[in-house]
Amino acid sequence: MTKMFGILLTVLLLIFSLSTVTAQEVGVQMRISKTNIYEDDSITVYLTVNNNLDQVLIGTLHDYIPQFAVPIDRISTGEMAPSVDFDIEIPIGGTETFSYILGFSGIPIPLNGKRDILPGAVIVTEDNKTYYSNTIEVIYHVPNADDFECNFNGECETTRGENYDTCLTDCRSGINDNYCDGKLDLKCDPDCDFNSDPDCAEDLQNSLTWIFVLVIIIVAIVAVLILSTKRRHRKPAEIKRLKRM
Repeated sequence: MTKMFGILLTVLLLIFSLSTVTAQEVGVQMRISKTNIYEDDSITVYLTVNNNLDQVLIGTLHDYIPQFAVPIDRISTGEMAPSVDFDIEIPIGGTETFSYILGFSGIPIPLNGKRDILPGAVIVTEDNKTYYSNTIEVIYHVPNADDFECNFNGECETTRGENYDTCLTDCRSGINDNYCDGKLDLKCDPDCDFNSDPDCAEDLQNSLTWIFVLVIIIVAIVAVLILSTKRRHRKPAEIKRLKRM
């Protein structure tokens, strides 16, 4: 029984090792012309495929397009995950390199100086096997990013002109930022007058309501004290009247 278990385990390990080798028999290497990417910049993407299979490699090479980029010299396919596609047919032992140009635009200011990972490519063969490429790290650069009023650091800096209108990510509504936003947010904006922010009118109404309630409470307390004082003075007089009787 132990011997059979050992044989079975050996066979399973052999199958696993063969499948691992097969998965590595097709290499997909991605390279790009530069990793520092600026607004309105363009880069060349190189995809090198090595076929170490014992058969011709036939399928489609999909390179998924990163955000803020569009292919310049090719047409992208797919809506949810747009990609640049190449039909491949590489002979046994063959190597082929595919390339195309990507243009970048609309890089958000918060990404200035930030690192990002470009999605890799994948080969899907005729028999639905998949082989993946490496991924590449890039750094985005937005020229004159420091000149913009909003620096997206999470702090509302009114000294540089940030407010709810110019820097919504850093400045919340209803705060003192030299801008009356007039939003209904249950906060009376200190930059607004009572006619510009509906919350201010509501705060005033609430304040008047509480003042009215407070006045009623004070009047009630005073009335109780007066009645209590009268009763204390009335009791000795009643005792004297009863003694005379």
